[in-house]
Amino acid sequence: MELKQAMAARHSVRAYAAKQLDEAALDAILRAGCAGPVGMGRYENLHITVVQDAGKIAQISKATQKVTGSEDDPLYGPPAYILLSAKAEVDAGISFVNAAGVMQNMALAAAEQGAGSVIIWASSQGIEQDAQLKAALGIPAGYKAVLGASFGYPAQDDGSLKDMGMTISVNRV
Repeated sequence: MELKQAMAARHSVRAYAAKQLDEAALDAILRAGCAGPVGMGRYENLHITVVQDAGKIAQISKATQKVTGSEDDPLYGPPAYILLSAKAEVDAGISFVNAAGVMQNMALAAAEQGAGSVIIWASSQGIEQDAQLKAALGIPAGYKAVLGASFGYPAQDDGSLKDMGMTISVNRV
């Protein structure tokens, strides 16, 4: 799949098949993330946590519900959840920018692999507010949860592609 096709295929998936990502797909997703743009090339300021344990994903969902106030599953029942954490002493702004670039690379790689994703910022807030959960996820000391996303194969995939037209207003100076 070419990049333009992956960009058109990538969309937020809110229902997942009860099938774990295969290792080759997960490896491609993680490698794409590790190739993401990071300020000054300081990859050592980021950490990726892959959660495939259903019980831990349920805990993340509950922590996210506390942040959002929603009773529905805010993670949408994924077989995998990926969290990006950043060194706490690094400027929060660059941490979010770095995490967004890395996560977008992973989301595009997922689309290329026939998988889907949905980025859920509130999930990182839920994890950050639950010290026991944060410890259970093995987030290194001195790192802060910044951005999370659900990953898996869509429960239904109609094969639709996004219009690659100009959907955001643009001015040129």
